[in-house]
Amino acid sequence: MLGNFRKHEESDVHLKSLQFWRQYQFLDAIPCDNSSVYSKQIEGNKKYLRLIIENILFLGKQCLLLKGNDQSVSPMNKGSFLELLELRARDRGEVFQLMSSHVDFYSSTLVQEEIIEMIKDEMLQDIVSEINASSAFSIICEEIAGSAAERQLSVCVRYPQKTPSAVLVKERFLGFVTAEEVTGVHVHGRIKAYLQQVGVDFNKICGQAYDSATNFTVKLNEVVAEFKKEEPRALYVHCHAHFLELAVISFCKEVKELREALHTLCSLFNTVHVSEEMLASLQTMCKLSLNKTCKKHTSQSCWPAHDHLLLAVTDCLPEVVEVLASVSRRCAGTAVAAELEDLLAMVTKFEFIFCLKFLYRVLSITGILSREFQSETVDIFSLFSKIEAILECLSSERNDTYFKNIWDGADEICKKITSKGFDVEKPSFQKRRKVQRTVDPGNSEHMFFPTSADEQYKFNIYYQGLDTVLKHLKLYFSEFDYCKMKQISELLLKWNEPLNEATAKHIQEFYKLDADIIPELRFYRQYAGFNFIAEDGSLSFIDLGSLFIQHALHNNIPCITKLLHIALSWPITSANNEKSFSTLSHLKTYLLRTMGQEKLSSLALIAVEQELVNKLMEPERLGGIVEKFISQMKDT
Repeated sequence: MLGNFRKHEESDVHLKSLQFWRQYQFLDAIPCDNSSVYSKQIEGNKKYLRLIIENILFLGKQCLLLKGNDQSVSPMNKGSFLELLELRARDRGEVFQLMSSHVDFYSSTLVQEEIIEMIKDEMLQDIVSEINASSAFSIICEEIAGSAAERQLSVCVRYPQKTPSAVLVKERFLGFVTAEEVTGVHVHGRIKAYLQQVGVDFNKICGQAYDSATNFTVKLNEVVAEFKKEEPRALYVHCHAHFLELAVISFCKEVKELREALHTLCSLFNTVHVSEEMLASLQTMCKLSLNKTCKKHTSQSCWPAHDHLLLAVTDCLPEVVEVLASVSRRCAGTAVAAELEDLLAMVTKFEFIFCLKFLYRVLSITGILSREFQSETVDIFSLFSKIEAILECLSSERNDTYFKNIWDGADEICKKITSKGFDVEKPSFQKRRKVQRTVDPGNSEHMFFPTSADEQYKFNIYYQGLDTVLKHLKLYFSEFDYCKMKQISELLLKWNEPLNEATAKHIQEFYKLDADIIPELRFYRQYAGFNFIAEDGSLSFIDLGSLFIQHALHNNIPCITKLLHIALSWPITSANNEKSFSTLSHLKTYLLRTMGQEKLSSLALIAVEQELVNKLMEPERLGGIVEKFISQMKDT
């Protein structure tokens, strides 16, 4: 039945009838003998169209498809669009009258799609006008889940917007692009073509950032190169915290034993949350508050951000074992008891305890940098030295001494568990593949087979784990244009230090600034030294933008102002604070809610850009869309 309906909807007869009806709805010529009646009918048609557009905006904002997830049409469920119309008709007499007096013209999928496209065009026009009014923007593209045959990328932009009181940072969603070929040239072409299609001034691009959950990341590096061929100033940057997280998650997942240890830890917390008694005991023993052991932290990908939990569980593991055993005995003969017995067997293994100690050893040091990256003000100047310190710290611990510390620490916990009357599965030695016995992970020589359990742990878990995290940290933090970022940051924020005129001239030439930047920098450094005071001793680019507005510096130092706007466009820090506006969280929500569904830019835009949807709901903007749609219908 539904198939026949769809077939009819696409037929020539239906399309011609639809065209005639559309033109009839809003005819300009008014019959002389019935002018007042006809005018009232036209006005009623406009009111009904306004109602239809409001419905579409509301449903889109809520991430609801107009006909429901299964596109079903039945007397019991007519789909979100018609069901909402009927619901509104119950509450308002005018809505009921409008619905009763109109043929179901707007239930046509084709008409709804035309309205949605018109809404999308209105929203894109608002966004693009803001982008083009800015002096710089960066693109943020992320691979989204789709079919295996093709790749889809979400395309977002980040740009500064000057207001009377501050310079805001905005992150906006533009739409999706589909890449039929996974090559740098093709993906670059699709992204650029889409930006130009919606009207973005491509000459103002100053940054690019990408994210992928698959090996498509390698291809994205090729996309970066293609953009930089055309525009060298499109620096490859990204959120520091995000790349640190990716590197650490790779470390946790690529080493089999570490991955299994985290899986066991997740099982422990899932089980504990089932019993209020166990949850209360764990919180008391580990000195953890409820929000630190909530269910959202039972995902393996979440543990790298919570090294304190690893330490707490490791330190009180003997007591945790006692609680699990006690509850298991009281639930003897039940499914819960069987589950607890299995969990006890897993947490009383030397391998699990060793991996917990090792995970904490690594995550506690990377966590220092992670917590700084989560703040609104990231110290760009010390970024490189801090990353180098992390790398050096982990590299220096790739030896027998530090391995023995972890081994002995795990053994000590095992003894405590044993002293409470529980058995601990000792480390076993199994012949496995040959491994690399060298402090140089890039050297494939000197391969050998471990001959003992501790040697196997050292090479297969400890060294392999350190090599993995070092490899990924170097990969994520070596391929981006942080050097240029640091140079611009120093010019903007290090006004109390001696001016490096050679660097300043290089930046001036690189960004093709219109005037000599040296006089501006000389003036700016003196002025900032006397007038810019940070409450906590540090300033972010966003803080600096506000100071430029407050002190009316934009016209005095236009070159430095442009550099500031370029820096604000880089996606290196979060844009979720009071002086920023980001829709990236809305995009994440939309992608989760529409998992497995076709991703359409028009519907996604309505769901993601909710601020703009609210503006379109205003009477004047809504009336403008109505008039545009009427004009379009008359022209068809």
